[in-house]
Amino acid sequence: MLIRIDTREQHPLAFIRCAAVRGTVPTFDYSLEGDQLHFAIERKSLSDLVSSLAIQKNYCRELEKGSGKGVGPPNSSFFVTHFC
Repeated sequence: MLIRIDTREQHPLAFIRCAAVRGTVPTFDYSLEGDQLHFAIERKSLSDLVSSLAIQKNYCRELEKGSGKGVGPPNSSFFVTHFC
């Protein structure tokens, strides 16, 4: 499995068991190489995730951002990386 990390991701996660490449991901922050339009992960801090979920408009906008390019629920996910 090859993971594509969006070039705009400022502090990308380190993958130990999977190879990763930098490149453009049309939506969100990470995808599987060759399947960028059907699978994506959005990395968020906990405060950003809570804010997005609390303000339904922001949450819907995040999902719509992907659905216009072939990515949307249930194939997209939010991944929380910072708990403080």
